[in-house]
Amino acid sequence: MRIGYLRWLTALLLMLVLVFCGIPAGGDEDDEDAGDKERDEQKAEADREARMAELAGMDPKVIDAAVKKAVAFLKGKQQSDGSWTAGTPTGGQASTMRREMGFHEGLSALCLLALLKAGVDANDECIKKGFNYLHQQWTGRNRKWSDGTGNYDASVLILALAARYNPHVQNKKKKKPDITKKRGLTEVYEPEEKKQARAFKKAPPAIKDWMRAAVAFIVSKQTKAGGWAYPASPIGEWTDSSNTQYAMLALHAARTVGLSVPKATFVRVADYFLGLQEKDGPDVKPFIVPAADFPIKQLKKLEKALLEQEKENTKQQLEKGVKPGKIEKWGTGVIENPYEKFGVEGGHKMKARGWGYMRGGALPADVPATSIFYKTIGSMTTSGVAAMVIAKANIENSAWFKKRKKACNQSIRDGCAWLAHHFTVTGNAECSEWHMYYLYGLERAGVLSIVIKLGEHNWYKEGAEYLLGSQSGDGSWAGETGEEKRFGNIRSPAANLTSTTTTCFAVLFLKRATAAVVKLPGPIWTGGDYLGGNKKDDK
Repeated sequence: MRIGYLRWLTALLLMLVLVFCGIPAGGDEDDEDAGDKERDEQKAEADREARMAELAGMDPKVIDAAVKKAVAFLKGKQQSDGSWTAGTPTGGQASTMRREMGFHEGLSALCLLALLKAGVDANDECIKKGFNYLHQQWTGRNRKWSDGTGNYDASVLILALAARYNPHVQNKKKKKPDITKKRGLTEVYEPEEKKQARAFKKAPPAIKDWMRAAVAFIVSKQTKAGGWAYPASPIGEWTDSSNTQYAMLALHAARTVGLSVPKATFVRVADYFLGLQEKDGPDVKPFIVPAADFPIKQLKKLEKALLEQEKENTKQQLEKGVKPGKIEKWGTGVIENPYEKFGVEGGHKMKARGWGYMRGGALPADVPATSIFYKTIGSMTTSGVAAMVIAKANIENSAWFKKRKKACNQSIRDGCAWLAHHFTVTGNAECSEWHMYYLYGLERAGVLSIVIKLGEHNWYKEGAEYLLGSQSGDGSWAGETGEEKRFGNIRSPAANLTSTTTTCFAVLFLKRATAAVVKLPGPIWTGGDYLGGNKKDDK
């Protein structure tokens, strides 16, 4: 246990500083420092990438090379008007249509999101053209979204805009903080949530209005069941886990940049997913799920304490005359193991309980209980885990959550247990379609739950190895095909995805793109014995 504790200390301090802080150079008044500024920043970025990959067991240079090829492929697919398209259907049959054809704006926003997360500069011509196209589509509809695809379009737009104004996005025009000044030092070592909100405040008013309108649209479309649906569904309110997870990811991103979202929205989502989850499942050997084991607010306090320690460490070195580019990037103080610090005791029982696309019995009687609509599968279980963690982060102080804390935390744990029990990266667990969509979902679930290992499986390492081995020579990942399924009047479209979409999903996985609810060590590489043991927070 002592060895595990020391590994936790080393990993946590190392990742927090190298991944998120990355010491920038000082002010321009020192000519030597100014001349080294760009080189120092490039080295800090390389260090961050290297440490993330190291803890995940991957070579960062190999990851970077794969992503670089994917970026070239995606840029090459952009149309002259700034959009990305899914092409033209063949044969005139619905079963041959590309799934993305009804989501033109959503696909373009997805490409922008992937490119920005891949490190493309925010002022790159392809990024500016892409956002101009999307803004023109919105203003051309009198600033409204379509009822049929609006939830996906608006949700992915919010994710892309949040990425565009993320404080860590590549932006050559952005002035870097000067840590030799008090304000600059504070900016570098403030909690990630504050950095995000501060960065978004600098966005143009038109962008803020656009994003607020998208948030308002999504909130207004929440169904009575508590999730989201295709508003134009022929059977009325068709609440499903896929629409709901994208809405939750978008609202999480909106909250991250400082926009307001009603807490009642998150309460209804948590209630929806609690009711949709399987009631029982096989026992799974317990493993650590920090987002369930601790209150999010306590992990944020730990994040703040770590940052304060590193801020003081940097300040002391500056006072001793150490130049900004030469500062040692971690301190020597002792940080308590949170499993001991917060006094959580005991172990957990975990059962593999996942989620399906819809609540049982939601469709007409001629749709069998064994259909893809109701079956528990990997991509929908990742949706449930992600949505429950996001909900917890936003409502854990509410009376509703306090009464259901144990159930909510167990829901997250058991969702992760299902992913461990059915673990795979070579396909969508328990489903023959939507493979790359599932892998991106696996990244979201892993990052948000703050888990590096799902049971015995290092989900990022195994997923990255698969993706590196399956990338095409042109930098893309192969598109996917499937079969349309019909049950009476109900149709489940085939998962015919273009290589543009699958490549976006692959890049988002490789870059660990999801915004975590706690930046406790960055893109979240905790787990195993880094956090010391398997305890609980259900008292």
